[in-house]
Amino acid sequence: MSTPPLSSKERQGSSATTIYSERTRPEGGVYLWQNREAAEVLYSDDRRQRIAERFGAPPTIEYFDTPLIIDNAESAG
Repeated sequence: MSTPPLSSKERQGSSATTIYSERTRPEGGVYLWQNREAAEVLYSDDRRQRIAERFGAPPTIEYFDTPLIIDNAESAG
């Protein structure tokens, strides 16, 4: 599985993880942005086209609200 890499400039204000479901077989990345506008800037029509050319299909992009984030890595120290 491969997701398009983000440059350090594109990653500003975001964190990412990879997802995969053996049962339903979707795979991809989950990016957590400071706000929706920051995500929409990255996924312009041009970037979507480049993703489609690289992977042979256009990306499916869904936006979700995240009311609560627990970062266990930060508190594990």
